Amino acid sequence: DTKKKLMEEMDTDGDGTIDSEEFFKWMVLNASIVGTADEKGTKALQRREERLKLADATIDDHMMELLDELNVSNVEQKVTHPLHSDFGRTLYDHFVSCYVLAKEWGNSKTVCDAALFHAVYQRGDGMRAVDFEEYRPKLQKKLGKDVEELIYLFPSSHKSCLLEDGLLMAPVGGDLEVPNVLEGGTVTIPERLRPALVELEVINSHDQHVLENSDAVANLWKFYQHA
Repeated sequence: DTKKKLMEEMDTDGDGTIDSEEFFKWMVLNASIVGTADEKGTKALQRREERLKLADATIDDHMMELLDELNVSNVEQKVTHPLHSDFGRTLYDHFVSCYVLAKEWGNSKTVCDAALFHAVYQRGDGMRAVDFEEYRPKLQKKLGKDVEELIYLFPSSHKSCLLEDGLLMAPVGGDLEVPNVLEGGTVTIPERLRPALVELEVINSHDQHVLENSDAVANLWKFYQHA
């Protein structure tokens, strides 16, 4: 009886079958995670804390000052999906942790610097830490146009991940045209920048607890589900 009731709850269209969308929606509304209450959750937080401490010695002072200017330490980090718990972190914590991950994984200075501010124009849930129209010229001057271009494109590339012609699933080769979530219409993701944006997407997801394990196959599958 319990199983039958559960299946009926998932089958929202009443056709007698449960597709992936119905199952995922049910999981979002009904599943819960232990988070920091268990050993695995605690270890994930410890890894993040270690990354934040490492950042003190690796991030240039002027970059830290820019983070302060953007006031990201006062923005609570709420991720796009309730299944992806953020454990009460700030946007500053997420940005710094992403920077350290990018550096540890051997990325270029351009990608590392972009990781430190990747969602400042718009987060996955639509929250904007700053007015991008005001800050684009400022960040271009302080970070360089190559870094700022990645920061500008990230919100749109992130939102395109589920699209067949988006960042992750479009055939390799050539530029991509994706919806521009900042300004409306479409925006071009140049072929030369796609690898860097994919790297930022993986780093962003990894830091938000969906990829905190050592199983490479599981990581890829969880990343696909997250995206």
